[in-house]
Amino acid sequence: MSCSPLLERDLDAPIAWLTRRVADYEPGSDLSPSVSGHQFLRQARRLAARLPEHTPLLLQIDNRYLFLLTLAAAALRNCTCLLPQSRAPQVIDGLRQQYEGVVNVHDGGTQTPRGINVGALELFTAQDAVVSLAGLPGALAGYAAGAG
Repeated sequence: MSCSPLLERDLDAPIAWLTRRVADYEPGSDLSPSVSGHQFLRQARRLAARLPEHTPLLLQIDNRYLFLLTLAAAALRNCTCLLPQSRAPQVIDGLRQQYEGVVNVHDGGTQTPRGINVGALELFTAQDAVVSLAGLPGALAGYAAGAG
């Protein structure tokens, strides 16, 4: 397998920079706008604990960081992520018919569906135990490494 900068990086280094409000992070506040690898993994595990296991998730998330975070959390819970080609009602209804038990995951956008609002979850909390990459499933590691 090829090496991946995502998986072989310094986890203290920033992995993302937040430019707009996400949950209890507000640009210009005392919280740093950068997110380290350690912080990302803690937040992914925190979010994963709130997701159902082995359940199809219909992702309707506009915020790029929350989208990435939700993909990682879904991988930790062995969930299938559905990415609709549009948010047209007939597309969403078709996915709901095709995938039994699908759960909407969104970030509280203007057309907020029922389901899990990742934009309202408290993911940016005080420093807690550091997690490692060892818990990430091989499928995510393979995807991140560019493997088919």
